[in-house]
Amino acid sequence: MTEKKSKQKPLVVLVHGWMGDTFHMSKLDETLNKLGFETLNISYPSTAKKLDELRDFVVQEIKKNHQKDQPIYFIGFSMGGVISRMVIEDYPEFKQDLRRAVFVGSPMAGCELSKYGDMLPDFMKVIPGDAILEVKSKAESWKDKVIDYDAAVIAGSGGDMFPGADLLLKKKGEKENPVNDSVVRLDETKVKGVSDEITLPIDHHFMPHGICVIEQILQYFKHGKFDHTKSYKKEFSPLAFIRSKKKSYNKLLKTLKLKP
Repeated sequence: MTEKKSKQKPLVVLVHGWMGDTFHMSKLDETLNKLGFETLNISYPSTAKKLDELRDFVVQEIKKNHQKDQPIYFIGFSMGGVISRMVIEDYPEFKQDLRRAVFVGSPMAGCELSKYGDMLPDFMKVIPGDAILEVKSKAESWKDKVIDYDAAVIAGSGGDMFPGADLLLKKKGEKENPVNDSVVRLDETKVKGVSDEITLPIDHHFMPHGICVIEQILQYFKHGKFDHTKSYKKEFSPLAFIRSKKKSYNKLLKTLKLKP
């Protein structure tokens, strides 16, 4: 179910990734609400439709909640970043109200993992849906395109937490393991014309909940650029991640002068 909170404030549209739901964006949702933003945390059927259909689904949700001339921000995670970009570029009425967009771990320049879907097309259509298979062709259409709006990219480098990820993401002929977040390679997140880009030591699946990600998104929304002077530690297990991030999240809220 789509979650909408508060009114008459800048609207932040949160778009989760493939096989995700609103829970994946809940920590961002919570933080942004505490900072005074209106949030639209959209749940969409990522495994049931094609990319264009998912774009249109998200557009309809935004139209129900976005007021005329209301400032709008986008945070798209993984495939949600691809869909967010499609919405911004295909619907001028949102682009004219756009302030900033952040694409988090999004395969904008292709997805090496999709080659395994190409090997099993019938299986993929039954389980993950057509959209994930279309990312490659969408990326090809964007290959030489330079964006003309304020957007930034966050990539992850925590792929070495998962043994085997490097092997799956390695291209034929490559000698060294690619920098990756265990799902998306660093070079696959590239978008021409972005205002800024940063690589953080976090795994793909943890990104929307990661304090480093949340902190850098807030930095970008406020200043139009990331804080490249900050350093972060890697998290090596889900349990350690959850324990440390709860403490770090409360600390972040206090820094922002918000109640945990």
